[in-house]
Amino acid sequence: MSRGLQTFGGISAPGVSDDGAVLVFTLNASCSGGSSCLFFERYRPAILVHGQPVSTGPVGGTVQVSPNGRYVLKAGGTGISDGTAIGDLSTLTEAKVNGSPPPGRVISNGGVALLAQADGALVLARPGSSMSAGNLRPANSFAGLDAAGTEVIYESTGGYPVQTTELLRLDLRTRSETALTALGSAAVDFTISDDGSEVLFPFVQLLLLPVTGGSGRVLSADSPLNGATRLSGSGNAVFATTSEGRLIRVDTASGDVQEWISKTPVTDAFVNAAGGANPPPTFIPALVPGSSVCMSIEGGWNADSEVLLGGNPVKVTSKCFQVPWDTTSPASVEVRFHAVASPFEQWGIGKVSPALMMLQHGPNYVVAFHQNFDSLISPSEGASPGEIIHMYATGLGPVDPPVSTGAAAPNVPLSRTVNPVTCDLNDGITVTQAAVLFSGLAPGYAGWYQIDLQIPAGLHRLASLACYVSGTTDRVLLPLAP
Repeated sequence: MSRGLQTFGGISAPGVSDDGAVLVFTLNASCSGGSSCLFFERYRPAILVHGQPVSTGPVGGTVQVSPNGRYVLKAGGTGISDGTAIGDLSTLTEAKVNGSPPPGRVISNGGVALLAQADGALVLARPGSSMSAGNLRPANSFAGLDAAGTEVIYESTGGYPVQTTELLRLDLRTRSETALTALGSAAVDFTISDDGSEVLFPFVQLLLLPVTGGSGRVLSADSPLNGATRLSGSGNAVFATTSEGRLIRVDTASGDVQEWISKTPVTDAFVNAAGGANPPPTFIPALVPGSSVCMSIEGGWNADSEVLLGGNPVKVTSKCFQVPWDTTSPASVEVRFHAVASPFEQWGIGKVSPALMMLQHGPNYVVAFHQNFDSLISPSEGASPGEIIHMYATGLGPVDPPVSTGAAAPNVPLSRTVNPVTCDLNDGITVTQAAVLFSGLAPGYAGWYQIDLQIPAGLHRLASLACYVSGTTDRVLLPLAP
């Protein structure tokens, strides 16, 4: 899903009302631009009522829905946060409240939210007012509020030198607090039933613990889980996703497992083919016609994997494919396993989105060859002043003369980028422009560009290299000779 070049490459934290009429989830994007990420929209709420998208107001961020489907709680869309708001789906309005929600479902049927304050204390808040949650200790991790807004179940971590986490229950009517169980050293994502009587923990197996005391029940899934589990509002079923991309339902009374959705490929992320594995590859802001793109698929790839872009199959090699030169925006990307299709993902098409190829391990070192293509530039063999180096990239946009999709770029004539490419080097003392001698399709390759530049004199051993095209940029590290 995209807005201009702002693309959201994944979803998280799905929630649904008890009657199934309201579905919410959070759209996720990534940012690796340092201080510029403060105003970057990292999360955007998605709210669907009977399948139709609605909005309660401008506050962005994560979203959750009350069990009765009337209220939503939204919080923190950017690096410096949009604030927190409670939205009313009956009037499509919202009002801001003070605090931020801890992980977990913390919005009640009456529109009361459980929010953390700056000092870690939790309060119950509704638009225009808030009240202390009594002797509730600061919560470090997950919390849950029952549908009536009368009970809070939360985790609290403390102790020195060894920290331990315990699960606590607070009855807001009597202000009495009860320790339920110790969870060890790690906090655990849990969900509670609407009446607050049962808590579900997704350990290696599913543990259902009664809040009022007594022994818990262990429920077994028929395959490994990937951590996404939810207890139904009535407490009679657990819904879980498996590592194979399946959705299963486990009956809490009988333990019977039903498959609701079979193995389904889910696009985990689109990453630029030039991205390395360490640091992690990043979401690309847009698909660029002619460029190579790699995908990460939850559930993995196999011999039967197939990718369709705009309804047309594309050739996949080592999890990567070339975006056809004639692709128009928006483009729906679909992945198939054994003819089972992934959900469609709308992806923005941009004219440019430069990304320099980086090493697969270690720091953000650019993949660059010495002048004679005889070896890679490295910290032990840095680029020398005056040397012409060769780098590979994607996302540099149209070329002249054009080359057909899937065809290797020719050596004669060279296909040069239509948009000029400029590069500079910053060694922490000065920023020096580097002469770009060639930017265009890499001869012998499909979907890859080559940039040849000459290293200026007077720089130190390690420099930050940035290349620009049409106002957009990518920045990597380049080792230099002394």
